[in-house]
Amino acid sequence: MTWRDVREPWPATFLLTGALVAPSLASVLWSALTTAGATSGDIALIELRVRDVLSAHPPLVGAYSRYGWDHPGPLLFWLAALPYRLFGGGGHALRLTALLINTVSLVAMLRVAALRGRAAWFAVAGAVVALVAGLPADALASPWNVTVTHLALMAFAVGCWSFWCGDRGPAGWVALVAGSFVVQSHVGVGVVIAPLALATLVASVVRWWRSGAERATASWFAGVVG
Repeated sequence: MTWRDVREPWPATFLLTGALVAPSLASVLWSALTTAGATSGDIALIELRVRDVLSAHPPLVGAYSRYGWDHPGPLLFWLAALPYRLFGGGGHALRLTALLINTVSLVAMLRVAALRGRAAWFAVAGAVVALVAGLPADALASPWNVTVTHLALMAFAVGCWSFWCGDRGPAGWVALVAGSFVVQSHVGVGVVIAPLALATLVASVVRWWRSGAERATASWFAGVVG
C-alpha cells in the first residue's frame, strides 16, 4: 500500500474499518438467517422509540434509565430512524443501524487523525484496534445506548485533540456531533465529555488570543521600524 499523501490515507482507513466491522456484520447476517430477530428489554424500548421518530409523537428525550428518568436527548433515535427503515425494520435492522453508526465513527476519527500526519493516524488506529479487541464479538452491532457510544466517544476525543492542535475543519464538526450524540445517549459519559470540551475551548481561546497578540506586536514593530 502506498500513501500518496499522508493527509488522505483513505485506502488504509477503509481497509481497517472493514476489518473491524466485518465480524459484527457477519454476526448480524448469520443471526438474520437463523433467528427471528425479536428484541427485548432495553433494546426493545430503544426500537420502539426509533419507530416513533416519524410518527405523530416523535421522541424528545433520550433512552429510559432503569433509575426512573430519561437520558438527555433523542439523537440516537433520530439518527437511527432512516437506516432502520431502509434495512427493513425489526431487530436485525436495528443492529445493522448500530453497526452503521459505529462505522461512521470509525471513519470520522481516522480521517481526523490523518490530518495530524501518518504517525497520528497509526496511533489512533492502534488505539481503535485495542478498543475493539477488548469488546465482545458483536459489540459494534449493539444498539444499546451504553455500548453504541464507545467509538463515538473516542471520535469525540480525537476531534478535540485535533481541534486543540489547530484544525478548524473536520475536527470541530466531528467533536461537536460525536460529543452531542454521546451525552444525549448516556448522560453518565458527561463526566468525560464536559472537562475535555472545556479544556479544548480554553486552549482554543488562548491560541486565538496569542495569535492576535502576536499579530499586534508584529504590526507595532513594523510601524516602529518603518
